[in-house]
Amino acid sequence: FLHSTKLCARVIILLFFTSCIKEEFDPDSISKQIKIQPAVAVPIGYINLTLDKYLADSLRPEQLTVDSSGFFTLLYHQNVYSLRADELLTFNTPLAQSGSFSNTTGFDIDLNLIPSALIYTDTLLLDLKFDSPNGERIDSILIENANIDLSVTSNYNISGNLKITIPQLTKNGAEYSKTTTINGFNSTAQIVDYKLSPLFKNDSNLVELIVEATVQKSNANILDGTKFLDYNISLSGINYSVIYGYLGQPTITLPEQSFDLPFFEKILEGNFHFEEPQLSIRFQNSFGFPLSFSFLRFDAYTKNQGTMQVSGSRFPLTPNDKTILYPNLQQVGQTIADSLVLNPTNTNLFEVLEASPKQIIFEAQAQANKQNTLYNFITDSSKLETDVEIKLPMYGYASFLVVQDTMDFRLTDFYNPETQKIKKMSFTLNFVNSFPVEADAQIYFYDAQRNLLDSMFSEPFKLPGGEDFDGDGKTDPTLSETIIVEIDSTKLNKIENGYYLLNKAKVHTANSDKNPPENVKFYSDYALRADLGAIFEFEELNYNN
Repeated sequence: FLHSTKLCARVIILLFFTSCIKEEFDPDSISKQIKIQPAVAVPIGYINLTLDKYLADSLRPEQLTVDSSGFFTLLYHQNVYSLRADELLTFNTPLAQSGSFSNTTGFDIDLNLIPSALIYTDTLLLDLKFDSPNGERIDSILIENANIDLSVTSNYNISGNLKITIPQLTKNGAEYSKTTTINGFNSTAQIVDYKLSPLFKNDSNLVELIVEATVQKSNANILDGTKFLDYNISLSGINYSVIYGYLGQPTITLPEQSFDLPFFEKILEGNFHFEEPQLSIRFQNSFGFPLSFSFLRFDAYTKNQGTMQVSGSRFPLTPNDKTILYPNLQQVGQTIADSLVLNPTNTNLFEVLEASPKQIIFEAQAQANKQNTLYNFITDSSKLETDVEIKLPMYGYASFLVVQDTMDFRLTDFYNPETQKIKKMSFTLNFVNSFPVEADAQIYFYDAQRNLLDSMFSEPFKLPGGEDFDGDGKTDPTLSETIIVEIDSTKLNKIENGYYLLNKAKVHTANSDKNPPENVKFYSDYALRADLGAIFEFEELNYNN
């Protein structure tokens, strides 16, 4: 209620004295004793309170918005959920398969005597496995780049070539193939901009590897029943741009998170009743399949009623989840926005805010394809971003709202107790208020250890609120009468070691006690101006000639 400046202590009034001077005078007639009774007036502090200044300690600038009319809205927002493609779908690489060729003719083969090259073929199936399999069916993968590793070993001194062909791996309609020598050779090839279309069999995504070995004449004799060639083929480092197919039903859980609502921390008692609060859950989704989003819990830790659950007919708590809009096949690479707006008509948001929440605590999860949507896609940059925003337009009414603030105050800033003694002291207060609130205010004196010494007023003083004099819907400043508080010697002794002034007020908006209460709006040009000063009179100081 009172946002103070630093103490400013300066003597602003000095007492001058004069006497009548005759044309002729007798110096012996001048008194030998001079009596001085000084008085000093000092400013203790001033307040120029606006709503944005009052909230500055508890809000970042972007959390307080002002529209073209000057109307205030409080915003609290936080990213509560972020899911990336690599968190949802990753290959268990390297994907590898191995095989061999053997002499199964029933007799030894002398390669030096063969009339022409010998050709051997084999077909292997490479299983595209995922780190966390969820029954994915892959129709096609647009590969940006990947590595194919091929190793060949033989116990015989043979010569020839080994060729691998992958019919499901194509570029511009042509199948991928690679040929290498078979005499103890290892090779790595990088593939760029290929399309991989696996075969889906027995719940597995399979890639055919056709292997063909061509054995030339050489000075070698392959014994019957022995292997003469081993090979290993692997696919690794897969970077994709898009995957099409059915991506299963994985579930991702977000651990417990929290964010604070510092506006309510400023309120010691009572409450501000927001007439149009709004809680929005906003989604930015570029996954090409439905995600069912739900909060495992969404609780408010309140000052007045402990932990309260935010709930309602539309709130996405399990099992009442929210199916998030997503891009279709013609929108690959795009991000689709969706939101869920909650207010007092579809949740208990009003009751939660009535209890002055200090903190929101939540856990969330998202499950893919809960409705078994059979054709999906995912890109390498797909992600789901989820934000929670609480919007509190400063429109409503305040009832028994207690707020406070402090300012420095030390009597020794104004006088020297070793040479001066206060005979009389008075405080003066002047207020100009354009806020649509009335207040019962009190000022307390505290020592350096923050122990209460005394109060300024025997009873709280009444501060009138601004009124709409010109009918434009906004209140106009109201000037209160000057308040003068004389401090007697008893109270002066109590506050002599004062170190702080605590300003405390119980606030209510005009007509907040009506049924229904009258709602008011708060604008940026509303302000409270308050000036606090003191007048000191000291004991007589006698100087003898």
